[in-house]
Amino acid sequence: MKKFALVFFLSGLILSCTKSENTKIPKSLRIALTSEFATLDPVNSYDNVSGSVIYNVYEQLYEYHYLNRPYELRPLLAESMPTIENQGKRYVIKLRKNIRYHDHKAFNGKSRFVKAEDFITEFKRLCFTPLNSTGLWVFDGVIVGAKDFKKTVGSDFSKFKTTPIKGISAPDDYTLIIDLVQPSPQFIYKLAMSFVSPVPLEVVDFEKNDLSMHLIGTGPFHITKFDPSNEVVLEKYPQYHESLYPAEGDRYANSRGLLKDSGEKIPFVDSIVF
Repeated sequence: MKKFALVFFLSGLILSCTKSENTKIPKSLRIALTSEFATLDPVNSYDNVSGSVIYNVYEQLYEYHYLNRPYELRPLLAESMPTIENQGKRYVIKLRKNIRYHDHKAFNGKSRFVKAEDFITEFKRLCFTPLNSTGLWVFDGVIVGAKDFKKTVGSDFSKFKTTPIKGISAPDDYTLIIDLVQPSPQFIYKLAMSFVSPVPLEVVDFEKNDLSMHLIGTGPFHITKFDPSNEVVLEKYPQYHESLYPAEGDRYANSRGLLKDSGEKIPFVDSIVF
């Protein structure tokens, strides 16, 4: 589960400290947002307001351990930290299995699980000209073939679906390989950003590549009501993969008793109402 979103982090702590003895009573957190959402498409979401929703719905390859200082990354959708080869220019990432997406009409009533190709689809969306992604800088001039892909595909959605990016490949469903133009020690931190949330191609196709108001992720919450000018409701996703509250933290976490819920399954709340 993505803990980088401060809002959800705080909700977990608040609810962990005020649990009702009657566990059957639904626990809901209500949050007032300071403005409307500009977009909820991860290729363009780069502000705190949309991030408070996105990081509860989408997940990425890595996340920050939120009770440790200094900040450190840990695997989220990735099975482990990447293997770095070719003198720092190749990242080989193994993915966790059986990570299920929220339901969508594009899946025709079937369960859909995360595959390496889903990350490639999102990487391509970052480079796709019509989306004018604010996250293009993550890959432009960084990953082998990203510029060529953007130039070749242009605004042609058919080419988008069939044209590969030379520096990104998936030899199987659970292995992602990324080749960089040159070594970049900072690159791994980009893999924890919302820009690289996996997206199934069939959803992109179904929604005509417009995900600004259509969130289909793997996170602990899924959207059950979406009225961006009034109210957005997230409810706990019943099929969310197991995620446990941390068993370790820094001196602050220990002194403030933030580890008393160590090992408990999260999230602690049943819904979030924005």
